[in-house]
Amino acid sequence: MTQGRRSWWPAGLLALGIALLLSTALIEALAPHAVGASVLLGTFGVICLVVVVGTPLRRQRGGGAGTGGRLIVSALVLTLLCGLLYTLPPHSVVFAALLLVVAAGFFTIGVAIVGGGYFGIVGAVGGGLICAAVMMAPTPIALATMDHTVTCEIPAQRFSDTSDRFDVHCPDGKVYPIKTRQPHATGVPVRMLVDPHGLLRPEIADRVHVHKDELALLLSLLAGAGTVVAAYVNRRRGRVRPVVSPRLGS
Repeated sequence: MTQGRRSWWPAGLLALGIALLLSTALIEALAPHAVGASVLLGTFGVICLVVVVGTPLRRQRGGGAGTGGRLIVSALVLTLLCGLLYTLPPHSVVFAALLLVVAAGFFTIGVAIVGGGYFGIVGAVGGGLICAAVMMAPTPIALATMDHTVTCEIPAQRFSDTSDRFDVHCPDGKVYPIKTRQPHATGVPVRMLVDPHGLLRPEIADRVHVHKDELALLLSLLAGAGTVVAAYVNRRRGRVRPVVSPRLGS
């Protein structure tokens, strides 16, 4: 009976975590202002996935290079998926961020298994850099490649909740909400980089520095790749220490 329980609970917890994350996406699509509910459900979903993924670390045979490699590949697939969710409609910020937390966790655990316990710190840095770059860089790079500029205007009236959010009114009748930490003069023309197909979020042209974004993306990907290579090199040298010391009955 005990063995049967051990065999089904990881699958059940995995299904629960996926269901919670899907519920997060559904709530965000139907009620985008219910951020609290989305974050709460998404956080519990992430916890479920992390518990399931961390289970092999408590098993004596679960710390092989194969397990670590699969986790790293899964992390990269999730990162690409989250980048698409953030860049393309529905631009799900909450859901993409939660999945990126899972991706960073997968990457960290995978690198730690391959390279040894202390490589978890290195993996966390590499995973965080990759996730941040994939989330932020594609939109301005793609907009700069399209090079479709529209002259719009920011009216004097702004949102009442905070001064860094305002609407940009364009000649075609479209209104784009912009959020930025840098103030911008109101009542004057402003050049906007706009996707003519309506798939990407518009950006203020003067604040898009495509070369910096490309450099940041390239360096982040190289840092992540270097982390994985260093972990495998360390394993080949035979200097790997277990992430968790297995004990009987664990």
